[in-house]
Amino acid sequence: MKRCLVLLLLLTACFSRTTAMTRESYDSITIGTHVSSLNNQLGKPDVVRAKGNDLEEYEYIERISINNDYNVENNYYLEVLNGIVVGKRMTSHRSPAYNIMYETEPNFSPNYSQYNP
Repeated sequence: MKRCLVLLLLLTACFSRTTAMTRESYDSITIGTHVSSLNNQLGKPDVVRAKGNDLEEYEYIERISINNDYNVENNYYLEVLNGIVVGKRMTSHRSPAYNIMYETEPNFSPNYSQYNP
């Protein structure tokens, strides 16, 4: 049991999120939610774009990293008309584990010859 707690502590120390918006909070936003409620729960959006005719697009960016490398980026978009959420969508991007074109041996350290006698 002690080992599980130590392992959990180590994993949470390496794992971080850089925004208040998560998939769970995105799913909880309903059409008709007022912007003031969003700001109270999630803070201000990362980007606000004017779409014309009083329509705005709020973008929240969630970056999930392990060991300070961004591995997953979720972008949450909320369409806001006159201070009310009228639509929403999301996209997700994952960075590749390594770039095979530039890494001759991506699974070994630079001095991997020490492991191959």
